[in-house]
Order: sequence, then structure tokens, then C-alpha cells
Amino acid sequence: MKRAAALWLFFFVVTGWLQAEPRLPGFFTDNMVLQREKPVKVWGWADAGEKVSVSFGDQKASAVTEPNGKWALVLEKMKASAESRDLRVSSDKIESPLVLTNVVVGDVWLCSGQSNMEWALSRAANKTEEIAAADYPLIRHVKFAHLKATQPQADIKASWTVCSPKTAGSFTAVGYFFGRALHKELGVPIGLIGSNWGGTAIEPWLSIEGLSMVEELDELYSAVAAADPSTEAGKAAHAAVLKEMRAWIEEAEESLEKGERLAPI
Repeated sequence: MKRAAALWLFFFVVTGWLQAEPRLPGFFTDNMVLQREKPVKVWGWADAGEKVSVSFGDQKASAVTEPNGKWALVLEKMKASAESRDLRVSSDKIESPLVLTNVVVGDVWLCSGQSNMEWALSRAANKTEEIAAADYPLIRHVKFAHLKATQPQADIKASWTVCSPKTAGSFTAVGYFFGRALHKELGVPIGLIGSNWGGTAIEPWLSIEGLSMVEELDELYSAVAAADPSTEAGKAAHAAVLKEMRAWIEEAEESLEKGERLAPI
């Protein structure tokens, strides 16, 4: 009975996963800022073959989900707009669309670096006065957590926050002052992406393609490439490890059959 119950539970879990509703990456949230004057890529996941539509303002675009569960589409470039609008994601699988509210169009900036960029407004000089005066609803901020990965990530949870005296204290201080100056001068919404980590070197922030362009980083590039199965060096390195593992398994099976101690893996 326990085994049967477990199999039914597995069936329902897997079925639910296979019939998942369309979803967006975790950093597509309410209050986000879309980049003006540039095509805007929107992507996510759904059932294979499912048609997904995204609407924003007077635009609507659709895409069919690939066999791997991914879909992506592009909204045409838009002028800056402070108008609060909804971004809607719909498909035949859901009765009501997924709705992101209070979305605006302006300039989006990546605030990357070490502790001098991560330093929060709550720790800045004149913090009390600055935070009290930080009433700029068209400045938005999203902070990415410290996460390690060996491959670029398509999904991460992080929420966009509207700048106000209640929220500004957690904003990157440098990013906030930079964004405030631009907002006052340009009069457009400003989005600040806080992707920063105190004490980190620049090399881990570079893509493998970027590392390959710098001759002085050849040694680092070789090390990264060897760990990346999408490269020839990575495939060869992984294949060598698998070959060693197969040889060990064969030897271990023989030792086990003879009742002998297995060699360390």
C-alpha cells in the first residue's frame, strides 16, 4: 500500500509539473522598469507546444513553447512612459492572465561591483535626511541575493521596489544618488539593478566569452572552460572523469563479488 501511495503521489506531482501554468523569471515582478527605445525580451516556461501571449500597453506578442518548456518573445521598442501599466501573460491553460502591475518604461542601469556599490543608503552620510527625502515613485530598485553558479542563470527571485522613505534605506547608495540625478535631469523612470557583492574580483563577473578575449586571463579561461560542458575542453574534462568512474565501478564490482575491500573512489 505504501508503495502504491508513493507511486500515486509521484504521478500527481509529475503531472502537475508537466502541466505547469506559464511563468516568468522571478525578477519579473510588479513595479519593474522596462528599458526604453530598445526591444524588450520577455521569456519564461510553460508546457511544450503551449501558445503564450504577452500584452503591454498597445502591444501584444505571442510565442509557442519549445519542447524543452521554454518560450520567449520580444516587445517592440517603446518611448519612456511614467504611466503605470499592467504586463499580462496569458495562455489557453489559464482562465485569468498572470498580471504584473505598476510597470513603467524608462532607463535601466546595472549597479554592479563590490562593497562600495553594495553600500546601502541607510549607511550613507546624512542618511536620516536623505531617506526622509527619498520620495521618488518613478525610481525603482531590485536587489539580487548573493548566489554562486557555474552557469548563467535564467531564473532568480528578486522583487522590484518603488523608492520611498520606507524603502530607500536598502537601496544601493551610489545607485540611488546616480539614479536620482538622472531622473531629475531626464524626467524618465529609472530602474536600478543591484547585482553587487563586496570583496569579489572582476573575473567571476565575466562570461566565458569575455575571459577568452583577454590574453592575460588565459589560465583562468582554461580553468573555467574545463568546468563548462558546453566547451570542447569541458566535454573532454568531463569525459575523462566519467571514464575514470566507469573503471572504478568495474573494479569495485569485482572486489564486491570477491568480498574484498573496495578501493577508494
